[in-house]
Amino acid sequence: MTPKTFFSSELILEDNTVLLRPLTMNDLESIETIGYNKVLGEFGARVKDRNDLMDYFNFCLNAKEAKELYPLIIIGKKNNIPIGITMLGNISFQHKRLQIGWSWIGEKFQGTGINTVCKGLLLDYCFDTLDLRRVDLK
Repeated sequence: MTPKTFFSSELILEDNTVLLRPLTMNDLESIETIGYNKVLGEFGARVKDRNDLMDYFNFCLNAKEAKELYPLIIIGKKNNIPIGITMLGNISFQHKRLQIGWSWIGEKFQGTGINTVCKGLLLDYCFDTLDLRRVDLK
């Protein structure tokens, strides 16, 4: 796989509880419903209002365009609602490695096992589909 192919792909990962798909600017309003909360750690400390959220989305989408990060929105399949965001980054297909991280989960979904499910889907994809040798959790 090449960076160009990977970053232009429409990565879709899912099981019976969650759907991970590429983040788009169209997701701004749905993420806004769960995004302003200090409980969300670094994300919550930085993203306090719509302007901050726009800056965050621009950062995510520009990083994807620059082939640095691949941001994914996490959607709960039960109600088709946003749960959070996770990303793939520090990708080196030459060295067969990448990092999973830059994740945040909405407060009401924390402690539900959703993050474990998402990481499992991402790890399976990285090892089984991308044939990577090393995946770090950031």
